[in-house]
Amino acid sequence: MKTKRYLLVVPALLVLFSACNNTGRKDSEKVAEQNNTQKADSSKALEKIEGDSKFVVKATSGVTMETELGQYASEHAVTAGVKMFGENMVKDHSKDKETLKKLAAEKKITIPAQTGEDFRKHINEITSKKGIEFDKAYISFMVGDHKEDISEFTKEAKDGKDVDIKAFAAKGVPVLQHHLDMATSLNDKLK
Repeated sequence: MKTKRYLLVVPALLVLFSACNNTGRKDSEKVAEQNNTQKADSSKALEKIEGDSKFVVKATSGVTMETELGQYASEHAVTAGVKMFGENMVKDHSKDKETLKKLAAEKKITIPAQTGEDFRKHINEITSKKGIEFDKAYISFMVGDHKEDISEFTKEAKDGKDVDIKAFAAKGVPVLQHHLDMATSLNDKLK
């Protein structure tokens, strides 16, 4: 009798362990988007701001990446300007992350617990470099990343449905432009 129970319990535990293990490997950003899509399907309120929720998810993942890279740069960059730029990224984007957390909670939007896989690849690639090669790779990436961010924030500020999320995006554009200007100037000096 005990043997039969073990034969039933062991496969069930293996299935449960396997399911938990696969979930741990999922892209945090994609998991958040899937949760929001499911919520939108069952809630008219979230359905109306589905595009806004996608913006919040990607922005949260992005500011997490920029904060992490900024922290790394502030500790490992070899040029003073790049170290200071990294410190600015941590300071400014930590504030953004807190604001996004509050907005997400108010709007019942699931946000990623960590940086999404696409951003994680950038972090790994850039932090694998050392010395001046790190500084150049980091700043060059920040130029392109901030151009993309400005485009996305501008679009959200213009086309978003939720007033609070639109206001966050609009407020973020000048800060992102300032970051882009700093990164561009540093990039020119490092060439």
